[in-house]
Amino acid sequence: MNSSPTRTNSILRWIAVISLCVFIFGCSGSPESPKKDDSGGEDAVDDQGQGADVASAADMPFAPVPGAGFENMPSGTPVPVPVDLFEGGSSSGDPATSYLPAQPAAPLVPMSPIDYEALGPRNNFDLSLLPSVADMVMILHPARLCSAPELGPLVTEIVGEYLMMDDLFQIEPSQIEQLILTSSMASDPLSPGAGSMMLFRFVAPVDVERIAQELLPETEGFTRVQAEINGHAYWTFSPTMDDPMMMPVPGAMQMPCTAVLDERTVVHFAMAPNEQVLSRQVATGPLAERVARTNLNRDAIMLVSLERDANLGAQISEDFQVQFMSKGEEFFQTYGDLIAIPSLMRAGELSFSLQEGTLASLMIEATNPTNTLQVNAVAQKHFGTLQEQVNAMLTLMSTLSGGSDPQINMLNQLAGEAFGGLAIANPSETRTQLDLQHPASLNTTAPVFLAKALQTLRARKELELTVGKMRSVWAALVMTQPLPKPVTVGADGSPLLSWRVAVLPQLGEQELYNQFHHNEPWDSPHNLTLLPQIPEAYKDPAVELGRTRICVFTGVGTPLSIENLDLNAYAVQSKVALVQVGADRAVPWTAPVDVAYNPATLAQSLGTGDENGEFTVLQFNGWPAGLSTDLEPAYLSQFVLLTQEELSPPPEPALTPGAGSGMDSMDWLAPPANETGVETSSPTVAPSTGMPAPPPSAPQAGGYVPPATAP
Repeated sequence: MNSSPTRTNSILRWIAVISLCVFIFGCSGSPESPKKDDSGGEDAVDDQGQGADVASAADMPFAPVPGAGFENMPSGTPVPVPVDLFEGGSSSGDPATSYLPAQPAAPLVPMSPIDYEALGPRNNFDLSLLPSVADMVMILHPARLCSAPELGPLVTEIVGEYLMMDDLFQIEPSQIEQLILTSSMASDPLSPGAGSMMLFRFVAPVDVERIAQELLPETEGFTRVQAEINGHAYWTFSPTMDDPMMMPVPGAMQMPCTAVLDERTVVHFAMAPNEQVLSRQVATGPLAERVARTNLNRDAIMLVSLERDANLGAQISEDFQVQFMSKGEEFFQTYGDLIAIPSLMRAGELSFSLQEGTLASLMIEATNPTNTLQVNAVAQKHFGTLQEQVNAMLTLMSTLSGGSDPQINMLNQLAGEAFGGLAIANPSETRTQLDLQHPASLNTTAPVFLAKALQTLRARKELELTVGKMRSVWAALVMTQPLPKPVTVGADGSPLLSWRVAVLPQLGEQELYNQFHHNEPWDSPHNLTLLPQIPEAYKDPAVELGRTRICVFTGVGTPLSIENLDLNAYAVQSKVALVQVGADRAVPWTAPVDVAYNPATLAQSLGTGDENGEFTVLQFNGWPAGLSTDLEPAYLSQFVLLTQEELSPPPEPALTPGAGSGMDSMDWLAPPANETGVETSSPTVAPSTGMPAPPPSAPQAGGYVPPATAP
């Protein structure tokens, strides 16, 4: 079993909404908790009682890497770069053990205490909503954000539109007083009560039982059940073992769960219930103390405390090293000095608000004054680099537009005000504070871009719905064997019904299929009565009932015109299976009418495309893409027509002399090549993008663009 039936998409959507509101805080930890180094280091405490808390470089299994951006660090600064990574090794653990029973964690080594009273007076935050084992918390106030005078209504629409893209997650953002997300970085993420949770605190009482159950939708192989811990009830999953192929869930594998805490509060635990939160016991520990003394009068706040374990910062830096190296050498050389930040700090805070003078604020508290100097240097460098990159990008955009684009001019003004209001200071010898003041033009320029973002979200939602319907039709098409012809014909050769009728049984519409008179044309008196009974997969809100925009290409060489087509053939997989025509070219769904492929008249045949002039298509491998009619005919035909060469079977694999089985050579796996040795079975693929590479004479823009991920 590779995944748990969690509300992963919904959680990611919430986190994406957060990222629209706050800067990315690179020092917030990692999704995994690397194993602790038993050798550790000295949990040093200086004369003032402030902990150095981080082992010295000499005591740690790390070494500086020349050119990684660490050469100018102060002497004695820990540089967490795992040596074994540069020797072909890995420090991230064996992925095969990720679902084995959790191993006993090494004991935590707390940092030296801090005078939390010095952080400020206590607030009225309900600490029973926070796990004591958490090291990171995000507290969002959606209702407050949506009430911002100028930008609130647009923000409400955008956040609501984003969340409504998940049909089971229909919660209005203005109904949520607090959204709390927590994570534990010092614990095994699979251990019970690890602290990873998402909590909803509503403005007024709601149907919390319904919401708790909707956050755990039943899926194939899992049913929702109720359980309890010491009398505290919660919902979780139980695997159904009716299917003999269903892999049993390991005993140590924890299921996600939800619980109702009161009439306004629902909590979702990622892996297992946390009894402390279920029983509403007040949280204790460093993070709880910091939350209790933080100014929560902000739209979004994120707090990180590494104080439960003095080794945690170095472990996070090690994990960052792995992630940064995976992004390539250039990225590593540019941002490598950020890796050390977690090992230098004990806590951090990031906040955002639309309604106050300070738009965003970032605070990093280092373990000692020496580390503060290093944090200052890294912050100055990267904010300077960011300003240079933004200015260069805006200058280029302005040049390309001839300086006449009002939106680019707005961005220039906004960027100038934003960077002009950026201040980096040190409120104390261990704190680095970065404040971004509210740009004066934000309330006038932001609505323009928020409206554009809203338009983009709605277009994306419409595209997701379209692709979902097209995939249903695609599945029915490829499961209909033999592959149907575009048109069913009568005994006299006259056209009768569309392929869309032929695939109805595989679309789950057997009863509707049986009602047709298959020896009559689509517009016979009887068959016309079935036109309004259009299946959901063929419907489109942009056209009248009974018409559809889902078509196939017809003509010589198109896939549906070929007898005994092997859908698993390499060349067939990249061909267009379905195309969505413009609303002005919609056809009666039962009619034998599609798109006759002719590059010269294709634009007219397809009708009006989207805002980019493209048409959504689905390949035989199930991938969606955008098709432009501006491509050269020869290049365009590569994605629609099958050539005789592509239909020819590859040559029999030649056995390696003396090998007996022929498996010593893998050349037979490669597509056939012509006399020059160039593969010709399909268009070449650009290695950098994974998309078909056009011939030298073909235009690069507006082409056939596969999605980033497979279905």
